[in-house]
Amino acid sequence: MTLIGVGALMILRDPSQTWLLYVYVIFFGIGFGSRAVIFSALTADIFSGKGFGSILGYSTVAVGVGGALGSWLGGVFYDLTGSYLVSFALSALLLSISDICIWVSAIPGVSRYDERLWLQRRK
Repeated sequence: MTLIGVGALMILRDPSQTWLLYVYVIFFGIGFGSRAVIFSALTADIFSGKGFGSILGYSTVAVGVGGALGSWLGGVFYDLTGSYLVSFALSALLLSISDICIWVSAIPGVSRYDERLWLQRRK
């Protein structure tokens, strides 16, 4: 959903296209807002165990640094190109990469969790 919101901004060319702003607000808001809420739960599901606190801490710091650098780089890219298109494209690319990384890292954990559930149900 976040990618749909960023995509709406990427194709926005004219201030009269207010419907694209509504698409952005709704999809980006729901997508990014839901990530913020489930971030620690998702991290706990994938990386449960002794290292959970460290992993969550590093991830939280990385999100803060990325947010700060993203804003600054967005301005730099605008100054260099006269457009936010590069910033939005980079944002979409990094969102896609992060989704793929979460999905790939979750596969073993989810399958182990499913196996434990099946074993509990058989008892």
